[in-house]
Amino acid sequence: MFKKYIGLRTIKTGIAVCLTIFITALLELDSPFFGAIAAIISMDKTIIGSFNTGKNRMIGTLLGAVLGLVCASIQPENALICGIGIIVLISICNLMKLQGSITVGGIVLIAIMVNLNGKTPFMYSINRILDTFIGIFIAVMVNLTFFPYDNLEGIKATFKGILRDLEGNMNQYSIKSEICSLAGLKSNIAHLEKELNLYKADIHAKKKVDSIKTLDGNMDRIKSIIMHMELLNHLQANDILANITETERTIVYQYHLRTVLSLYEGINKF
Repeated sequence: MFKKYIGLRTIKTGIAVCLTIFITALLELDSPFFGAIAAIISMDKTIIGSFNTGKNRMIGTLLGAVLGLVCASIQPENALICGIGIIVLISICNLMKLQGSITVGGIVLIAIMVNLNGKTPFMYSINRILDTFIGIFIAVMVNLTFFPYDNLEGIKATFKGILRDLEGNMNQYSIKSEICSLAGLKSNIAHLEKELNLYKADIHAKKKVDSIKTLDGNMDRIKSIIMHMELLNHLQANDILANITETERTIVYQYHLRTVLSLYEGINKF
């Protein structure tokens, strides 16, 4: 129950925010608020995800700070200039395909325009860049250091569950020649592929190249098995090859069944 509501990402986010606020106070930066926001936004499931998210947020912060500095130099707190600045920011981000940078850039721009509190636009912009950089850096470091994402064992467990389902289907095709529902299997395979791709993109996967290669090979075989199983279903339902004899249909059916069994035997079971 505890794990269901308070996962590792939740804990890491709390740690990142705590460290960000502590460090910004230690450095006597005037507002830990923006650093804490950057830490929350940059915390992702994986390390590479945190890095990519943080990169987008940093670019957005720089754009927002520059545009905010320009707008505030014209006239701080001017509503019309704020609106124009946001339009320019969004247009630049869209042009550069940096849609992930728009939100944080807009926050920084508006903060500079309406929240100077006696500071010069330049110094306020510098502080916001520092706050955000600290938050992003800490989020990435926390994700790298505390409970780094490594779902390889979970991926293997899902894979073994799929193998059990495949075995059940193969028995039905071999013994009863039934039409089997493949919807559940396809859903589980799609989930496994998503998790595997997520794991492969992360930094820790580079240390487990052999396991990744084995899983990739297994996934290719499983997809081929599903393709042949779909053909077996069609043959049972008389959806294809309507003009052939029952003997010929049996031959084709047995060919695809043997192919399924052969592909299954070639799967590495770990």
